[in-house]
Amino acid sequence: MYTMGNAEKTIAVQVPLYGLEALYLACYAFLDRAYLRLEGDPKACVQVRLRAKNGDGAALDSVAGEFENELLHQALRTRITAANQKIREHIITRALASAQGYAPETAESCDCGASGEGTPLAEEAVLDADLEKEVDKLLAEVEKEGGEDPLNIAAPWEESHPAGAAPAPAPAKKGGAKPKSRKGGKRDAAKV
Repeated sequence: MYTMGNAEKTIAVQVPLYGLEALYLACYAFLDRAYLRLEGDPKACVQVRLRAKNGDGAALDSVAGEFENELLHQALRTRITAANQKIREHIITRALASAQGYAPETAESCDCGASGEGTPLAEEAVLDADLEKEVDKLLAEVEKEGGEDPLNIAAPWEESHPAGAAPAPAPAKKGGAKPKSRKGGKRDAAKV
């Protein structure tokens, strides 16, 4: 897999195995540590020539090994991204539709202007029934959790500040001592 030349290593990458996008992402991740040159057929095999920026031969071995690990990481990442694309699109469609005020039943078939051609979004994000039920269950759990809101931040302005009402006092700090004021704006030399 390696060939070594004057402070330079060449790594042969089989593009059908890793994918061209994974190769580009791995190269991008190493731009700060090494000079990279790509040569070869982007459909078959690409030669990646690495030269460490610090010029150290021992560092070059380490950089080459790390590059191969990053290449594996990016290949897995691109495959997971492709496998989860439909569920991500479905969740984002539901979130955008609910933010625009569409009911969950109509969120599937609404045209929110994303496609620009008037095609229903339901055709683009087709999921099986079990997966859709699981997504709905997870979204309901997230909406339920919500968390505490002691400052009533989530309430609309009109509800939290009725017309003519005085603003609510700020909550008191627990157990905090008041800061000491400086006299004349000068620092005490003994305390420094």
